[in-house]
Parts: sequence; structure tokens; C-alpha cells
Amino acid sequence: MKKVVIQSILLILASFLFPRIHLAAGEEVGLKVKAWVQPIRLSRQQQGYVVFKFNLPAELRVKPMPFFVIEFETSDGAAFSKNFFTSSDLGMEILEENGQEYLDLSPPLKIPFTVPLETNRGRHVIKGRVKYFAISLKENWCLKTTAKFETSFYTRSSVYQKKKTQ
Repeated sequence: MKKVVIQSILLILASFLFPRIHLAAGEEVGLKVKAWVQPIRLSRQQQGYVVFKFNLPAELRVKPMPFFVIEFETSDGAAFSKNFFTSSDLGMEILEENGQEYLDLSPPLKIPFTVPLETNRGRHVIKGRVKYFAISLKENWCLKTTAKFETSFYTRSSVYQKKKTQ
């Protein structure tokens, strides 16, 4: 009983000490990430792309600093040049409004990968997360958070042969 009372008091104190973000029922705060692979079917040693499309509420902006990072978990079917990419690695445009810089998230982003030669035929999953720092223009708060993503593609048993140029 004593433990429940202490937890209740701490919860009440925390609600007064930390700023609250008021959300309507079912409304989410933050970045929504949609990811897919182009092309959806790949041969071994063929290059594909993970394509990202971001959706952000109108009153939020994503800051270029302190960071914007797309991280990939290791995958048996996809080999990336590195396991994380920053906004500067991706050449994302920085816009300015009222003296504040923010990233232009409107165009889709493409990150290349290669299917390793030893990859088995079948479905492969690519998972990861986007780390970002968001600010609210309307409510004047900041949020350092992450958004997870997951997508998949299929591999053929054939090996991709580059076309010879003459």
C-alpha cells in the first residue's frame, strides 16, 4: 500500500514539473516515417534503394542540429556503405523561417544498398530508426526522439550481371 501511495505522489509531482503536450484523441506527435524498397525484387549483387517519405504535423519542424540520423539494423539481405546516415550525408536542404533553421523533409530520400552475393533467395527485412530533434512553432517546446521504420524486399536466386558498355 505504501508503495502505491509513493508512486501516485511521484506521478502527480512529475505532471507538475514537466511540460505537458496536449493531444487530441488519437493524434500523434512527431515524425511519421514511410519506407519502401525500389525495386521490390532484386538479384544478388544488385543495387537497390530504401526510399523514405516523411510526414510531419504542420506546426512542427525538424532541426538539422544537434542531429538528424537514419540508422539501419544489420540485415542479412542488405549491405549499406555504413549503418547510419546524417542529414549532411544525404544532402538534405536546410530552410529558414523566422530566424530558425529546419530540414526540408518534403522530397523523398533514397539510400542505396547492395544485396550480398551470399544472400539466400526470399524475403528480407530492413529495420531501423530515425533520430531527430523537433520543435513546435505553436506551443514552443522541443522534443528529442526517434521514429522506427521497417520495410522488406525479395531476392532472386540469380546473380546480377552489369551490362557491358562498348
